[in-house]
Amino acid sequence: MLKTIFLSLLIFITLFSCSNSKSKEIQILKEEVQSALLDIKTQQEDIKAQREGIEKQRKDLEEQRQTIENEKLTDLPQVYKRVKAGVYLIYTRNTEGVSQGSAFVITADGVAISNYHVFEMASEAIAINERNEKFQISQILDKNREKDYIIFKLNTPRSLNYVEIADKLPEIGEDCFAIGNPQGLTQTLSKGIISQYRESYKLIQTTTEITHGSSGGPLFNRNGKVIGITTGGFGEANLNLAISVFSLPYRNYINNYYQLTENNDQQSVDRQRITKLLENYYYYVQNYMYSSFNNVFSNKITRFFEQYNVTVNEIIGLTQSYNRRYNNFKYEIRMNTMNIKQGANGNFFVDYILDYGLTRISTNKQMKFVLHINVEINQNYQIQGIYENILSKSF
Repeated sequence: MLKTIFLSLLIFITLFSCSNSKSKEIQILKEEVQSALLDIKTQQEDIKAQREGIEKQRKDLEEQRQTIENEKLTDLPQVYKRVKAGVYLIYTRNTEGVSQGSAFVITADGVAISNYHVFEMASEAIAINERNEKFQISQILDKNREKDYIIFKLNTPRSLNYVEIADKLPEIGEDCFAIGNPQGLTQTLSKGIISQYRESYKLIQTTTEITHGSSGGPLFNRNGKVIGITTGGFGEANLNLAISVFSLPYRNYINNYYQLTENNDQQSVDRQRITKLLENYYYYVQNYMYSSFNNVFSNKITRFFEQYNVTVNEIIGLTQSYNRRYNNFKYEIRMNTMNIKQGANGNFFVDYILDYGLTRISTNKQMKFVLHINVEINQNYQIQGIYENILSKSF
C-alpha cells in the first residue's frame, strides 16, 4: 500500500515539475513576442515620423519653388527678355495683297503655331524673328479653320529659340501677358489678367490687350509659359480672347522626328534609293524630261518651292515656265551634307546642300547658287514636298 502511494506521489511530482517548466517557457516566449511587437511599433512610429519629415520638406521645397516663381513674375522685364526670341512676325501674300500677324515657335527644330486666319488664302508666307532673320514656311503640319489654329514648320538649318508650353491653365484673376506685333510694331509687350474661361475652357478671356497684327501670338502665364494663342479683341482693351493651347494637337508635333544614324538607317530607309530619286529629279529638269516627273513625284504634293498643294501637271507647267527663262542647268548635291530624319507618319525628311548653276537667257549672264534643300519623301520613295533656302548667290 505504501509502495503504491509512494509511486503515485512520485508521478505527481514529476508531472507537476514538467508542467511548471513548460509554463516558464511559455512565459519567456510571451515576453519575447511582446518585446518584438514593441520594437515593431517603435520602428513604425520612427518610419511615420520620417515620412512626416519628408512630407514637410517636400512642402517647404514646393513653397520655396513657388516663391521663386512668384519672384520671377515681379521681374516681368526679365521674363520678357527670356521668351521674346520665340515670337515671330508673319507676313503673308495673296491676291489681295500682303497681310501681317504673329506666331511662336515651340520646338528647337522650328515647329510653330499661329491663327488660321493669318494664313488663310496665302500663296506665300515668311516668318521673321527679333533679329530680323527671315524663315520660309516649309510645311503645314495641321490646321483648322473653325478652331482658328495652324501648326507649321520653319525651314531652318539650325536650332531655334522656342517658348515652353504651360502645364495647366492659370486661375481666374492671375496675371498673364502677351507678346505680338500690332500694326507691325514688333515685340510689343502687353499685360493683364485672366478674366474668365469660355466654351468649356477652350477660350481664354483676358484684359491683356490684343490688336490687329498680334493675332497668332502667344499668351503667357505669369511665369512666361504659353497658355494660349492671342486671337483678337472687341474694340475694348479689357475684352480680349485667346484660344487655349491645350485645345490644340501640338503634342503630336513635338519630337515628331527621329534621326536615322548609320546603325539603324538601313532598317528603315534605303539611302541609295533616296539618292537615286533626287538625282533622277535633277536629271529630268536639266534635260526637259517633263513626262518623267510622274516617276519621282507623289500624286499629292504638299509643297513645291513657293507653291502649296499642287498636282504633278502644275509642277510640269511651273518647271517649263522656269526653263524658258534659264538655260545650261548644273546640279551637284553635296552628299556629305545629306541628313535624313523620319517622321511619325513614316515619311522621310531629307535636307542637303546643293550647288546650282544656270544661265539667264535674256542677258547670257551666268548665275551660281548655294542652296539648302529640304525634301519630304513618302514611304513609296516619291517626292511629296520640296523647297529651298538660298544660302548664297554669285554671278
